[in-house]
Amino acid sequence: MHFIKADSQNNAIKRVVNLNRRSYREKEGLFFIEGERAIKEGVNSEYDFLYMVCTKTYAERSNLILQQFIDKKDVPVYLVEDSLMLNISDTVTSQGILAVVKKRNFSIDQLLNKSKNNFILIIDGISDPGNLGTVIRTAHASNVDCVILNKGTVDIFNPKVLRSTAGSVFHIPFFYTDDIVFIIQKLKNKGVDIIASHVNGTEYPYNLDMKKPLAIVLGNEAVGVNNQVIKLADKLVKIPMPGAAESLNVAVACGIIMYEIVKQRLNS
Repeated sequence: MHFIKADSQNNAIKRVVNLNRRSYREKEGLFFIEGERAIKEGVNSEYDFLYMVCTKTYAERSNLILQQFIDKKDVPVYLVEDSLMLNISDTVTSQGILAVVKKRNFSIDQLLNKSKNNFILIIDGISDPGNLGTVIRTAHASNVDCVILNKGTVDIFNPKVLRSTAGSVFHIPFFYTDDIVFIIQKLKNKGVDIIASHVNGTEYPYNLDMKKPLAIVLGNEAVGVNNQVIKLADKLVKIPMPGAAESLNVAVACGIIMYEIVKQRLNS
């Protein structure tokens, strides 16, 4: 196993630091992921890896796992001191390994043509990285065909989002749009029902037919789904809350709605 020794002045290390910025990620078409679990999901996906970075401690302790990663993606590995990894890592307690990965670009037509379950998720402005990551992970577990993210939504390649997805980002296609109205109209023209989660919804999810083609819309944590989308929605759904809470966390709401769809489709 060949390592390239690197310090803080190495360009590969500088790139990792810069990839903490969304503007740099978008410019370079790259992102980085940390930890064995996420990297394992990545190496078993269609994403291309550029290189990996690991600490001396990790290389000594987990060389068989590291070798498996290298065999899968055949990329260079930069070896750094543990102290340097702590400085470039986005986590408080780094596992000692990260990878720089090339983004994949999907078009909306690509995603719709590949849709098998007619089960789409639209994210309209979720701002918290942990919430978005959990929603992506839930969508993957629920076998969603694709995720469409409206402008104003936190970057899916934000390191905190990626950590919360636990590797699911590698297995579910997604598309960012600046024109959510156009996308929703395109979906409606294809016979896809638009069902928006809304505090003033008139239906409960379990009272609807969730087996037909549909797109679930989840809104921003503070203001919910925007008015343009509400006007286009076929149904506004709410989750019953017999307690005194004003609202549910968006990721929790996502799980409840998604698994009502899963239940109906498994039982059909």
